[in-house]
Amino acid sequence: MSLSFRLKEYIDSQRITIKEFERRNKLSNGLIARIVRENGHMSTRHLEVIGKNNPDLSMDWLIKGIGDMLIDENEIEEHEIDQKLQYDVEFYKKMVTTLQKAVDMLTD
Repeated sequence: MSLSFRLKEYIDSQRITIKEFERRNKLSNGLIARIVRENGHMSTRHLEVIGKNNPDLSMDWLIKGIGDMLIDENEIEEHEIDQKLQYDVEFYKKMVTTLQKAVDMLTD
């Protein structure tokens, strides 16, 4: 089963049209319809947009056909928490670096 077939299966499971899916994901009019019709490929950028806008859709399933189509709600929440924690860690690393530079300037 191809990515385009799996994407169509996901869209059908949401009980929306391809046109509505394109609109919701702010994709070019006809892009997904063409990909599904021609069993075409999708750019990384389009996959990122779809993944971001459809957090319940398993990208492993969509791209590789591995696992279930839908992600469990608990997994979505855990992923969002992980992303927030990663952001916090990066923020505090930058803050520590800035403070260390200030301390170094004061002690020199």
